[in-house]
Amino acid sequence: LHPRVRRQRQMCIRDSWHTPQSPLPHYIQIDFKEEHENFAFGYYTRNTSNTDGYPTAAEFQISNDGENWETLTVLSGLPTTKATRYASDYVIAGKKFKHFRFNVISSSLNKNYFHIAEIYFYDVEVEVYDPETIPLD
Repeated sequence: LHPRVRRQRQMCIRDSWHTPQSPLPHYIQIDFKEEHENFAFGYYTRNTSNTDGYPTAAEFQISNDGENWETLTVLSGLPTTKATRYASDYVIAGKKFKHFRFNVISSSLNKNYFHIAEIYFYDVEVEVYDPETIPLD
């Protein structure tokens, strides 16, 4: 099976942003007006001279009501250098959702905050090509 993925950017936030200093986890929550299912997520780290506060582990969480959350995947080994792009693999949620969280559970140098420069959320269409289902001539 060979999936083909077409990404369509749905959202882009460009800024230099950080959370307040309080114990993690901290999150960025996106409340969509429409349903999403398959997606990819990306961000750029801040272009800063310090080495602390970069997300090092995070969760992708989804919800339909903004109250009850389900963790789809846990990410680790995230980039901890300035002005670096992170792009997730595509995620097949298996259900539709209207709310998304990038929930940071640890940051570089074990700081009680995280910072980020830009985030991207992509809708992903997954088309599966299975050569065994193609009729032979």
